[in-house]
Amino acid sequence: MTDVLEREGLWNLTIGDEGIVRPPDSKVLVIASDYQKAMDRYQAQRGRIQNAVGTLRIGMTDAIAVPYYHESWATPEKIWKAVQSNYESAVGYYANHLQKELYECNLKECSTVLEYINKIRELRDKLVISRNRPSYGQLIFNLHEGLPKTPEWKTWIIVTKSLLSSVTTLTGYMELKAKLTAYKVE
Repeated sequence: MTDVLEREGLWNLTIGDEGIVRPPDSKVLVIASDYQKAMDRYQAQRGRIQNAVGTLRIGMTDAIAVPYYHESWATPEKIWKAVQSNYESAVGYYANHLQKELYECNLKECSTVLEYINKIRELRDKLVISRNRPSYGQLIFNLHEGLPKTPEWKTWIIVTKSLLSSVTTLTGYMELKAKLTAYKVE
């Protein structure tokens, strides 16, 4: 959508860098030619505003666009700010949901260790896209927490945690994935 607005020369109007021209006042502009120039400028911008508002609405699904047809949404800047705000809220809710899903991810629900690791990676990637990158320490924590609570696994977790305690979290994360895959293969 931003590409279309930029191509049409409407982007600065949409983000508020271009001020809205007020209708000319015939009492202030008493010279007819000055008044006509001001009126032409005002009408030209009104057309550009309508074009920008229409472009924004067309770029939305019908369900999202419906509230923006009210006359209070007369400037593209106002619509753009509202859409951005709503988008950031939605991304935040989605990121919270993904964090919960990451915490609840476990080996029992995945048929193999590789599937479990890939599920953690997939959730990590989605969190990165939603601008909520989990730390490697958090990923290590989640990998350990999702393992079964049997005595065999508990012992493996204790040993692995002690081995990884002397390395950086990035190295620890990479080594943990490798050790986890190798352990289950044995």
